[in-house]
Amino acid sequence: YMWNYPNKSTLILRVTLVLILLVIYFRESPAPAFACTPPPGGLLSYSVADHVNAAPIVLEGVVIATTGPYYPEAANIQVVQYLKGNGPSIINVRGYGPSSVCLSSVSVGDHLLFYVGSDQNGYYAFYLSQFDAVASADSQTITEAAAASGQQPVYLYPPGPILTQVALGQGD
Repeated sequence: YMWNYPNKSTLILRVTLVLILLVIYFRESPAPAFACTPPPGGLLSYSVADHVNAAPIVLEGVVIATTGPYYPEAANIQVVQYLKGNGPSIINVRGYGPSSVCLSSVSVGDHLLFYVGSDQNGYYAFYLSQFDAVASADSQTITEAAAASGQQPVYLYPPGPILTQVALGQGD
């Protein structure tokens, strides 16, 4: 039946194109696709004080490196100050990633307030809801976090030189 096709060259061309498309399709590895769905009723809104009261560790810092091609990523953070708790001057925190999987996204050079927990495996991003393991490191947010922590901040480094060093490293 197939060879009784009125125009054999058209048939051969079509079959060849289909085969080429199939080869291309199966050679390319599909990229993972994710979707983050808000909970019924929408996301709850938590204040800076809510986050500080719930998180074991709250720090201001600058992301100096990230690891992990997909989620969850870990971030090396140069600590500017601990607003609640304490720890090393450079802390490795796991549990960041794209918003498509409901995580907080971080990139090298980000100057943020980080909500952090710890367990036997090290430090992890502390979430109360979706996307909220970090906050802006603006003066108002830092002031609110410091007031809520009930602890005198443990100041380690000014952010300016860290950000300069990161920017110089990215230019390589």
